Amino acid sequence: MVFSTFLAPYHRIEIPLIWLQSQISTVQGAQPPPGRALEITLDDALKFLSMHPEYFTTWRENVSELIEDESARQEILSLTDEELLERAKESYNKFLSSVNRVMGSDIPYQQKYLELQELEEEPKNHPVQDPVGILLLFVLSNVAEQHDIYIRGIANFNAIRAAIEIYMVKAETGQLPEMLPAHLPKDPFSSQDFEYEATNQGFVLRCREKEIGEDRIWEYEFVIAQ
Repeated sequence: MVFSTFLAPYHRIEIPLIWLQSQISTVQGAQPPPGRALEITLDDALKFLSMHPEYFTTWRENVSELIEDESARQEILSLTDEELLERAKESYNKFLSSVNRVMGSDIPYQQKYLELQELEEEPKNHPVQDPVGILLLFVLSNVAEQHDIYIRGIANFNAIRAAIEIYMVKAETGQLPEMLPAHLPKDPFSSQDFEYEATNQGFVLRCREKEIGEDRIWEYEFVIAQ
């Protein structure tokens, strides 16, 4: 990603930078976590099933085919549409609760990614144990990838916030700092400071660990056009 700005003498650039800094500071916290998006997606999926009887019938049949025990199969088939939808929602919410617990924990990004993958794969490996919930998981999951998108968004936002502080130093002193100033927003992939590199055209902020799903390290090039 490449960003650019024109840096005029300090008395001309001070107000725009301070204004931009104040505008970004009004953003309250990070974007909504992936768990919230999964809840909305679940509601939409259940609403879709309830409004399309032909798809609901096929879904019910697929659920019953996953059940080996005949009495358990008949028990599922005996449920009304509303009862089956409620059973599906209950199953998925149990899964979602575990997902939110991992996402909200303080464990490192890489470990969090692996645990989310394990949560997603566990019910798929044992579909008979929860046939109602498993069909929803095939449609709604991929939570590790969604978490990556969430962390990437935080990295983008933090890099811009950090860059503004560096631009402020440039505006005040006439030159880029040799080292990254202290107490700037972190790289969320490593929970450390961004790697900082001054270039002939500006500077680069680089994450210290790669995004697993994309298999790449994100870096942000900021160009100072004189």
